Amino acid sequence: MKVIHSKEGDMHRVVDRIVEREMSVSIRRDRRSCLSLCALIVAVCFAAVSCSINAAEATDESSQSAFVLALDAEYFARLASDSTSIADLLHEDFRYLTHYQTELSKHRLLEYLRQSPKLVERFELGDRYFYSAADRTLIWGTVRTQGQSDEFESVTSRYWHVWQRAGSQWLLLRRQAGLLDQDAD
Repeated sequence: MKVIHSKEGDMHRVVDRIVEREMSVSIRRDRRSCLSLCALIVAVCFAAVSCSINAAEATDESSQSAFVLALDAEYFARLASDSTSIADLLHEDFRYLTHYQTELSKHRLLEYLRQSPKLVERFELGDRYFYSAADRTLIWGTVRTQGQSDEFESVTSRYWHVWQRAGSQWLLLRRQAGLLDQDAD
Protein backbone atom coordinates (compact mmCIF):
# COMPACT_ATOMS: atom_id res chain seq x y z
CA MET A 1 0.00 0.00 0.00
CA LYS A 2 1.32 3.33 -0.99
CA VAL A 3 0.79 6.37 1.19
CA ILE A 4 0.80 9.72 -0.48
CA HIS A 5 1.73 12.68 1.53
CA SER A 6 0.65 15.98 0.16
CA LYS A 7 0.03 19.41 1.26
CA GLU A 8 -3.24 20.27 2.90
CA GLY A 9 -4.40 22.35 -0.09
CA ASP A 10 -3.80 19.46 -2.47
CA MET A 11 -5.83 17.23 -0.23
CA HIS A 12 -8.76 19.64 -0.32
CA ARG A 13 -8.62 19.76 -4.10
CA VAL A 14 -8.66 15.96 -4.31
CA VAL A 15 -11.57 15.77 -1.87
CA ASP A 16 -13.40 18.49 -3.80
CA ARG A 17 -12.92 16.56 -7.06
CA ILE A 18 -14.13 13.34 -5.48
CA VAL A 19 -17.17 15.09 -3.99
CA GLU A 20 -17.82 16.84 -7.29
CA ARG A 21 -17.61 13.55 -9.22
CA GLU A 22 -19.87 11.77 -6.74
CA MET A 23 -22.35 14.62 -6.81
CA SER A 24 -22.34 14.59 -10.60
CA VAL A 25 -23.04 10.85 -10.61
CA SER A 26 -25.64 11.34 -7.88
CA ILE A 27 -27.27 14.22 -9.76
CA ARG A 28 -27.41 12.12 -12.95
CA ARG A 29 -29.01 9.31 -10.95
CA ASP A 30 -31.32 11.83 -9.32
CA ARG A 31 -32.22 13.26 -12.74
CA ARG A 32 -33.11 9.77 -13.99
CA SER A 33 -35.08 9.16 -10.81
CA CYS A 34 -36.71 12.54 -11.14
CA LEU A 35 -37.58 11.90 -14.79
CA SER A 36 -38.96 8.48 -13.88
CA LEU A 37 -40.97 10.04 -11.09
CA CYS A 38 -42.25 12.77 -13.43
CA ALA A 39 -43.22 10.15 -16.03
CA LEU A 40 -45.02 8.19 -13.33
CA ILE A 41 -46.84 11.33 -12.15
CA VAL A 42 -47.87 12.17 -15.73
CA ALA A 43 -49.14 8.59 -16.24
CA VAL A 44 -51.09 8.70 -12.97
CA CYS A 45 -52.58 12.11 -13.85
CA PHE A 46 -53.54 10.86 -17.32
CA ALA A 47 -55.18 7.77 -15.80
CA ALA A 48 -57.00 9.92 -13.24
CA VAL A 49 -58.28 12.28 -15.94
CA SER A 50 -59.39 9.31 -18.08
CA CYS A 51 -61.17 7.77 -15.10
CA SER A 52 -62.87 11.04 -14.22
CA ILE A 53 -63.97 11.55 -17.84
CA ASN A 54 -65.35 8.00 -17.95
CA ALA A 55 -67.04 8.51 -14.58
CA ALA A 56 -68.49 11.82 -15.78
CA GLU A 57 -69.78 10.16 -18.95
CA ALA A 58 -71.30 7.33 -16.90
CA THR A 59 -72.83 9.87 -14.52
CA ASP A 60 -74.12 11.88 -17.49
CA GLU A 61 -75.62 8.74 -19.03
CA SER A 62 -77.29 7.65 -15.80
CA SER A 63 -78.57 11.14 -15.03
CA GLN A 64 -79.73 11.45 -18.66
CA SER A 65 -81.62 8.15 -18.37
CA ALA A 66 -83.14 9.18 -15.03
CA PHE A 67 -84.18 12.50 -16.58
CA VAL A 68 -85.82 10.86 -19.60
CA LEU A 69 -87.59 8.29 -17.37
CA ALA A 70 -88.97 11.18 -15.30
CA LEU A 71 -90.00 12.99 -18.48
CA ASP A 72 -91.74 9.83 -19.66
CA ALA A 73 -93.72 9.70 -16.39
CA GLU A 74 -94.53 13.41 -16.81
CA TYR A 75 -95.98 12.64 -20.24
CA PHE A 76 -98.54 10.31 -18.61
CA ALA A 77 -99.22 12.74 -15.74
CA ARG A 78 -99.96 15.53 -18.22
CA LEU A 79 -102.24 13.27 -20.26
CA ALA A 80 -104.29 12.58 -17.13
CA SER A 81 -104.48 16.20 -15.91
CA ASP A 82 -104.55 18.36 -19.07
CA SER A 83 -104.06 16.21 -22.14
CA THR A 84 -103.30 19.08 -24.52
CA SER A 85 -100.36 20.17 -22.35
CA ILE A 86 -98.26 17.39 -23.90
CA ALA A 87 -97.76 19.43 -27.08
CA ASP A 88 -94.37 20.76 -25.97
CA LEU A 89 -93.18 17.20 -25.23
CA LEU A 90 -93.87 15.97 -28.76
CA HIS A 91 -91.35 16.12 -31.59
CA GLU A 92 -92.56 17.72 -34.85
CA ASP A 93 -92.12 14.32 -36.56
CA PHE A 94 -93.99 12.51 -33.77
CA ARG A 95 -95.88 9.35 -34.75
CA TYR A 96 -98.17 7.25 -32.57
CA LEU A 97 -99.18 3.73 -33.55
CA THR A 98 -102.26 3.03 -31.41
CA HIS A 99 -103.70 -0.22 -30.04
CA TYR A 100 -105.92 -0.33 -33.10
CA GLN A 101 -102.99 0.07 -35.55
CA THR A 102 -104.02 3.64 -36.36
CA GLU A 103 -101.12 6.01 -36.92
CA LEU A 104 -101.47 9.52 -35.50
CA SER A 105 -99.21 12.50 -36.13
CA LYS A 106 -98.60 15.18 -33.53
CA HIS A 107 -101.31 17.35 -35.07
CA ARG A 108 -103.89 14.51 -35.25
CA LEU A 109 -103.20 13.35 -31.69
CA LEU A 110 -103.57 16.86 -30.27
CA GLU A 111 -106.77 17.37 -32.25
CA TYR A 112 -108.17 14.09 -30.90
CA LEU A 113 -107.25 15.10 -27.33
CA ARG A 114 -108.99 18.48 -27.76
CA GLN A 115 -112.17 16.68 -28.82
CA SER A 116 -112.00 14.24 -25.87
CA PRO A 117 -110.56 16.41 -23.10
CA LYS A 118 -111.10 14.17 -20.07
CA LEU A 119 -111.00 10.64 -21.42
CA VAL A 120 -108.48 9.35 -18.85
CA GLU A 121 -108.68 9.67 -15.09
CA ARG A 122 -105.20 8.38 -14.27
CA PHE A 123 -102.31 6.21 -15.37
CA GLU A 124 -100.42 3.68 -13.26
CA LEU A 125 -96.99 2.90 -14.64
CA GLY A 126 -95.76 -0.66 -14.21
CA ASP A 127 -92.24 -1.93 -14.75
CA ARG A 128 -90.31 0.22 -17.17
CA TYR A 129 -87.05 -0.40 -18.97
CA PHE A 130 -84.82 1.80 -21.06
CA TYR A 131 -81.97 1.71 -23.53
CA SER A 132 -79.99 4.83 -24.41
CA ALA A 133 -77.78 5.36 -27.43
CA ALA A 134 -76.39 8.74 -28.38
CA ASP A 135 -79.28 11.21 -28.64
CA ARG A 136 -82.10 8.67 -28.37
CA THR A 137 -83.62 6.73 -25.50
CA LEU A 138 -86.05 3.86 -25.86
CA ILE A 139 -88.39 3.29 -22.92
CA TRP A 140 -90.78 0.38 -22.77
CA GLY A 141 -93.04 -0.92 -20.07
CA THR A 142 -96.61 -1.42 -18.98
CA VAL A 143 -99.23 1.13 -18.07
CA ARG A 144 -102.66 0.70 -16.57
CA THR A 145 -105.07 3.36 -17.80
CA GLN A 146 -108.09 4.22 -15.68
CA GLY A 147 -110.69 5.74 -17.98
CA GLN A 148 -113.54 8.12 -17.21
CA SER A 149 -115.73 7.28 -20.17
CA ASP A 150 -118.30 4.57 -20.72
CA GLU A 151 -116.01 3.05 -23.38
CA PHE A 152 -113.65 1.54 -20.83
CA GLU A 153 -112.92 1.60 -17.14
CA SER A 154 -109.45 0.11 -17.11
CA VAL A 155 -106.95 -0.97 -19.76
CA THR A 156 -103.47 -2.44 -19.37
CA SER A 157 -101.10 -2.03 -22.25
CA ARG A 158 -97.47 -2.36 -23.16
CA TYR A 159 -95.95 0.78 -24.61
CA TRP A 160 -92.77 1.84 -26.36
CA HIS A 161 -91.53 5.42 -26.42
CA VAL A 162 -88.58 6.74 -28.38
CA TRP A 163 -87.31 10.02 -26.94
CA GLN A 164 -84.88 12.12 -28.96
CA ARG A 165 -82.66 14.96 -27.83
CA ALA A 166 -83.40 18.12 -29.79
CA GLY A 167 -80.90 20.76 -28.74
CA SER A 168 -81.12 21.03 -24.97
CA GLN A 169 -84.47 19.26 -24.56
CA TRP A 170 -85.88 15.78 -25.03
CA LEU A 171 -88.94 15.23 -27.21
CA LEU A 172 -91.13 12.19 -27.77
CA LEU A 173 -90.48 11.03 -31.33
CA ARG A 174 -92.38 7.72 -31.46
CA ARG A 175 -95.05 6.05 -29.38
CA GLN A 176 -96.52 2.61 -29.87
CA ALA A 177 -99.01 0.82 -27.65
CA GLY A 178 -100.32 -2.71 -27.54
CA LEU A 179 -103.37 -3.79 -25.58
CA LEU A 180 -102.66 -6.52 -23.01
CA ASP A 181 -106.06 -6.89 -21.38
CA GLN A 182 -109.24 -4.95 -20.76
CA ASP A 183 -111.23 -5.09 -17.54
CA ALA A 184 -114.93 -4.37 -17.62
CA ASP A 185 -115.76 -3.82 -13.97
